[in-house]
Amino acid sequence: PSTMLAPPVSARDSATADPPSSPPWRPGDAVELDFDGIPARLLLETVELEVGLPIRFRLEIGSNPAFSGEFRPVWPSRDQSLGEFEILGPAPRAFTSTGRTVEFAWDVRTFASGVVELPAFTIQLGTAEARTPPRSMEITSVTGLDAAPETYRDIAGAVDVPIDRPWPLLWIFLVILGTGLIIFFLVRWWRRPRPTPPPVPADVWALARLDELAAGEDLDRGRVNRFYIGLTDIARDFMERRYGIAAPERTTPEFIREAGRHPEVDPDHASLLGNLLRSADLVKFAGDRPAVTEAGRDLQLVRDFVHRVGPRPAPPESTPIDPPSNPADETDQSEPRPHHRRRAVIDAVDGLDRLEERS
Repeated sequence: PSTMLAPPVSARDSATADPPSSPPWRPGDAVELDFDGIPARLLLETVELEVGLPIRFRLEIGSNPAFSGEFRPVWPSRDQSLGEFEILGPAPRAFTSTGRTVEFAWDVRTFASGVVELPAFTIQLGTAEARTPPRSMEITSVTGLDAAPETYRDIAGAVDVPIDRPWPLLWIFLVILGTGLIIFFLVRWWRRPRPTPPPVPADVWALARLDELAAGEDLDRGRVNRFYIGLTDIARDFMERRYGIAAPERTTPEFIREAGRHPEVDPDHASLLGNLLRSADLVKFAGDRPAVTEAGRDLQLVRDFVHRVGPRPAPPESTPIDPPSNPADETDQSEPRPHHRRRAVIDAVDGLDRLEERS
């Protein structure tokens, strides 16, 4: 239920209004009551009577055979009007019992200041009733009794309050944050997946190396054995890239047998390349020194052989491709991989060249 509040009364209004006719009720004063032969008294317990603060009354009921203590007093409810006063909470608020009396507590409050009258009200105990007389109380205001509305200034406008902001620290934080973001995105960009260029076809690679060999100075300087080492290396690497035969790791007879057994190598191509490698072995290891024109014919022979063999045919798209049994078949065809046997042959030929130059 809603509480009925009276409008607050200012100190000036209280001073100009007619004072209540009821006698004053000071802290500690009591009003005697009678509930059909059961004596009781209502005591003002609160010492400081201030605006808006609870004011406590204590009902003391004397011991009597007719009152067994099972009855509780019924106070005015919160929806009832008590003039300028507001009833707080349900009644009774508390219950205490001593050897000779039974006590109940009851709280009210008011927002009026000055001398304020508490009107008469009825208290019920069982079937008996008792009515209190009207009494006035002097309520103290926190602003003082002589204060008037003109005493106080109105609310002033907004005031700017300077706030010390740590701008240098904020800028340092923003610079560090920006630098971290830049580094993060640079690392992401640098580590991005790059498209892998397709491997160079075996025939394109071999023809480019043959052009480099033809443009070299080995034949002009009489380095015939070095020229044939380069020529046979190109032919062997081409066979490795084209057919997956580890030609540089085999001797010439081993290579010829391996090429002849390979299902993709044409027998005529294997025989032609085998004859070339045997002739080159005579130059590299037996001291044969062919003329420059014959070396040029051998170079053209390898070039024609590469053109006839051509690139590796592309597998059909519908047929799944099994991984090659030889890893050399899928290696990067841009540069030949190093071979220890080839390196040893080159070192031996260099020694023979130096020997011939001294003689």
